[in-house]
Amino acid sequence: VLKNFATDVDNLVLRAFLGPNVRFTGQAKTEGGSLPIYDERTQEVVWTVGRVPANRGILSPSYEAIFQIELTPAINQSGNTPVLVGETQAAFMDAFTGENRVEGDTEVTTQLPDDRTIGPNDGRVAQ
Repeated sequence: VLKNFATDVDNLVLRAFLGPNVRFTGQAKTEGGSLPIYDERTQEVVWTVGRVPANRGILSPSYEAIFQIELTPAINQSGNTPVLVGETQAAFMDAFTGENRVEGDTEVTTQLPDDRTIGPNDGRVAQ
């Protein structure tokens, strides 16, 4: 989910690498920008959004990209919460200042930090 607060943003591109043993299924949809594209060779997902006006997600609906992945855990991931999607990098230009910026967001593990239904010990790989 993408929100923008203060100023217009141009040329926004979000990038993230899938974790070990994670596969992109090819299913994707978006509300704003192009569909996320997956590079099988590098395991990188790229979402090209382009222009995002100020207050998007505040005064108007957020932009959102959804893509389906699957994890086949390895034996060495047993008892752990594997990374599904690595740290997301957002590269963009602030349209007010003209400054190019890069911001990041944390990785997503099988603990699914944004899912309130997942408890502290849920999401661990079991044998």
